[in-house]
Amino acid sequence: MPKYDGPPRNPRIISIFEGERISFVGNQDGLIEKISGDRLGQAFDSVNDFFEDHREFSASSALPALKLYLLVSILSSPKTDTLEINEKIEGRLRRIADIEKKFSDPKNCLPTVGVEIEVPKKVVNSGHEFLLRRIGIPNTRERWSLHEFKPKFTYSPWTQGRILEDLSKLGLIPKDEEPISMHVNFGVPGHIIFGDLLSHQKDTVLLNDLFVYAYSSPARIMARKTDLAYKYDRAEPEPKNRSNLRVEFRANEFKDYPTYRLLVETQRLVAMYLAYLKKMLRKETLSETEERLALLWEDFEKEARKFLYEDQSIPPRIYDQSKKQTVEIMERDLGLKEKSRVLMTKYSKLVAGIINLDQEPEKEIPGK
Repeated sequence: MPKYDGPPRNPRIISIFEGERISFVGNQDGLIEKISGDRLGQAFDSVNDFFEDHREFSASSALPALKLYLLVSILSSPKTDTLEINEKIEGRLRRIADIEKKFSDPKNCLPTVGVEIEVPKKVVNSGHEFLLRRIGIPNTRERWSLHEFKPKFTYSPWTQGRILEDLSKLGLIPKDEEPISMHVNFGVPGHIIFGDLLSHQKDTVLLNDLFVYAYSSPARIMARKTDLAYKYDRAEPEPKNRSNLRVEFRANEFKDYPTYRLLVETQRLVAMYLAYLKKMLRKETLSETEERLALLWEDFEKEARKFLYEDQSIPPRIYDQSKKQTVEIMERDLGLKEKSRVLMTKYSKLVAGIINLDQEPEKEIPGK
């Protein structure tokens, strides 16, 4: 591997990450200006050292989040002492790498998580597009005057949350624009095929119904452009669960702290559902943890169906049939959102207890 020889002398530079090393090319659209080349080089050098020291466990799924955080840290503190920002960066790097490693353990049966978020084209310039792609965050221009960010899957929802937080800090997820469309998807274990998902579609509908009423607003429902609020699709292969399919929930939105809570709780509820599906299919032996999650799903299913379809008299998937009726349902009971969140949180905590998953400290929660 070539030795790092320090930064170029030109202070108008942009950082480009090549694999696990960092190199430099010319400025793009004036994206990075007024940054001391020496200071920038020292910060990058410390990150290179971190990657070298932690190569054996720094899952590649964490790298885009780490690189994006480095960029945001330098841009937001152009005059901060080099040693101070290096210490700040290293602490975050270690936290992200550690939690991603923990979640990638095959014994942890939580599915991989990914997001797709659409923002107005006006907030994204060609420099942003170029830089984020090189960092490892795919993004494309979409129709309807939108631009889509589609970070690669991660094992931890906190890692996806960090990416969204830092995109927001760069001004790429504007807080004054509502609603900001967000799709959330989860990897499906390799032993589950497309037909298996279709045969248990009612369970996906139940989850999606609860997610919509817990975390989507009337404005988001009215702004929807997709015909179906969930879908099954091909997924990027990953080694932990041999996933090649994903289930995507498509009626969510970005709203600072509630978004991070949504990512955490939906991942846990989907893990419970996938364990139950594995049990029903009888294709593979369940671990003790999966057995407990499958049993918990049965309790959740009964309680969620009673709450949504009996107590609230909500027709399943009504949001795919009538936006207006869905909004009326949301507005007739102003407590529906909170009741839905309480139910999700209840089972999220139960799943965390079964998996023996510690809650991340409050100070580490993005947007908190």
